Amino acid sequence: MFESGDHPPAVLDYCIQHLGAMQDDITDESRRLRVRALLAMAAGRTNQPYAGTALYALAEDGSATPAQEADLRHRTLALCAPDANPVARIAAIQLTGQRGYVEALPLLRAALSSPRRDAVADIVCIGSLGLLGTADDIPLLRRFAAMGPRYATAAETAISRIEKRADDGEQR
Repeated sequence: MFESGDHPPAVLDYCIQHLGAMQDDITDESRRLRVRALLAMAAGRTNQPYAGTALYALAEDGSATPAQEADLRHRTLALCAPDANPVARIAAIQLTGQRGYVEALPLLRAALSSPRRDAVADIVCIGSLGLLGTADDIPLLRRFAAMGPRYATAAETAISRIEKRADDGEQR
């Protein structure tokens, strides 16, 4: 399906969504593992927009083993790289915050410190930084809070989350 080049990325994305939605309903373990392998292959295609969809499908596998969870972490961090497809990268950055992948913090900080701006990527980075970051990240977030309404809500929410964790005594 992926190798032929016969299908546009949007069609492949739809197929990945369907496979992801049905994986928990597959009772035959060998079939479930084949679906997971296909999703992992798609998530590994860091230059394709559907890699992010495959990543989320893997994340929602209710039967994932610890080894599969470790593979998901590895694939998520790989998709956070600046050279990954921008659409897939946004999904991966969002997933880092949701899953608590603190290893992504340097990538998030670098993305927000870069002179290049992409509003959607920035806002997703800000959200994940709010979920994962420390009080040391607040000055960076304050910069975004001053960039206007597009950024202010995300930055203020992120700052509040970090301050709440600090008040609760959580360590990162």
